Amino acid sequence: GRWDDLDAARELCLELARGATLLKCNLGEARWLLGDDSLEAEGAAERLTGLGPDLAVVTSGTGPVVSRGACEAAVQPPAVAMVSPLGAGDCFMGTLAAELLAGGWRLADGEEALGRAARAGAEACTRLGAFD
Repeated sequence: GRWDDLDAARELCLELARGATLLKCNLGEARWLLGDDSLEAEGAAERLTGLGPDLAVVTSGTGPVVSRGACEAAVQPPAVAMVSPLGAGDCFMGTLAAELLAGGWRLADGEEALGRAARAGAEACTRLGAFD
């Protein structure tokens, strides 16, 4: 509901992805951006790297977090008692960025950062997201 023209939004996102170091999408976002509703996380991450970022990361709810590009990994988030997914993506991305920064932005060594981010995103689901 933020864009009157979703094609213009997609084109802007594609343009920005070309110059990105890190591109993170959830599976729904990746499918929309790539125009392919049949993609799974692995294929989406692979295709997202083709847009230009050094590292593409795709989250898929309770499914594995997949990265392609500089770090090829799949990390399973822990199972948690779901209260609300609100804020999980923000916790994931904030933790991923902080962990990569702490590691000197060595993207090739990012699997541990992905694991910590997956745990943070899952933990966020155990409470009322932005409200708690």
